[in-house]
Amino acid sequence: MKTQILFYIAAASLFLGVNSANAQSVLKVAGKHSDALETSITPTLAAPAGLHLKFEQDSVVYCETGIYFSNGWSDNYDNNDSYFLEGFDPRTSLASYTADGVLVSINAWSSYTTGPCRIKLYVAGKVNGTHTLSLEDFVNIDTSLYNINLVDNQQKDSVNMAQFGTYTFNVVASDTAAYNNRFVLAIELKPLPVYQLANFEGKKVPEGVQIAWKAINAGNYTGFTLQKLNSTNGYDSLYSVQSDSATNYSYIDQHPVIGNNIYRLKQNGFTGQITYSSPITIGYGTATPATALNVYPNPSTSVINVKLASNTTSGATYVADIYNMSGSLVAHQSVNSSTFTQDISSYKFGAYFIQLKDANGLVVGQSKFVKSDQ
Repeated sequence: MKTQILFYIAAASLFLGVNSANAQSVLKVAGKHSDALETSITPTLAAPAGLHLKFEQDSVVYCETGIYFSNGWSDNYDNNDSYFLEGFDPRTSLASYTADGVLVSINAWSSYTTGPCRIKLYVAGKVNGTHTLSLEDFVNIDTSLYNINLVDNQQKDSVNMAQFGTYTFNVVASDTAAYNNRFVLAIELKPLPVYQLANFEGKKVPEGVQIAWKAINAGNYTGFTLQKLNSTNGYDSLYSVQSDSATNYSYIDQHPVIGNNIYRLKQNGFTGQITYSSPITIGYGTATPATALNVYPNPSTSVINVKLASNTTSGATYVADIYNMSGSLVAHQSVNSSTFTQDISSYKFGAYFIQLKDANGLVVGQSKFVKSDQ
């Protein structure tokens, strides 16, 4: 057997090519054989997800390779990969192919989460008989959501390597066609329970409008964004939250417009698919003659006088909110009388709603007024 000289950068690990964040370059084993020396130097790789495979005839004769994953890397061959050099007549050989067909010992791939990840392997043996492919180690691969499967195209078989670790098979040295076509490493999303939006509803509460929804099988990978229809028939985002395996979620819109408030729920699933709920409409604060506010002068250029027309309680405190026609809150203040004045000189020209709430948050009066330019 030839002299064995091997270099490892990642201490206390079988990982190939994993370097520290501050390293400027990394010396990697390019197709580590038990009976051959093969090394190469490549640029720094930021600490990736990855795995380390081993193909062995026995404990003495074997070959190893590494495959790594990170956002921003290319599936095609580039400086992050290392060519595979088969060495001096080795009895075992193990490598993988880049997406553009280059045989490499160190394969830097894009993130395994961005789509189907199927990497063709090169597995060659010079001695007939039983051999083993094993997953020596892996890091930063979420095996709660993904399977690491070794697919044997010849035997129409596959095994979850993260679960079982090894796959034993027979090598026929003369069957060279099998070297390039027999094995595929497939990192695949596990079947997930079917997500369902069970309900999406709203109701008036003292603080405004409460929107609540029930999500089944949302896990911790579903994003929710509550949206509200604006005056130009587009939707504005009010609130976003990531699922946390809970079933029930809610949010209070503390600034509903007077009249119809239309909401929908945007749902972003694990694989990036986006769906929308059917919109719901919540009518809020519709005025009646008994709760109308007297606002004068109307239109006004600078100051309005506001008076609650219904019966009032002496010394009562109210909250006055003013909204523009898009439903945006323009002013929010406490007043200690049902009659007060409001400076609107800085407002933009146009129509506004004013709303008066009592100490319990209930609307006791509201009206419309116009800020004019003359």
